[in-house]
Amino acid sequence: MVPGLNPLAPLAAPTLFSLTPDVVGSLNYQAIIDVLGFATGNERPVRITTTDGHVLIGVPTSLDAGRGATEIFLQPVDDPENEISLAIGRIQAVSLL
Repeated sequence: MVPGLNPLAPLAAPTLFSLTPDVVGSLNYQAIIDVLGFATGNERPVRITTTDGHVLIGVPTSLDAGRGATEIFLQPVDDPENEISLAIGRIQAVSLL
């Protein structure tokens, strides 16, 4: 569990970056990579919404941040003993918490 973070508490207005059908291109992809990279480097929790509507809240532990980054590793706030691997292409939106 992230100290001081209650996963059930209401969230402050997040900084939101998302891939939407009406906006196409590498800018949104790069924005998602930038937010995840910042969160990874600063051990900040994020809320990720996947393309199929699932929401994951956790702290990114590793980001494949090379050109054509393909995955993020996330430690869920409610299960700090585990780690989730998620394909970057499955991310619809990400916000810093």
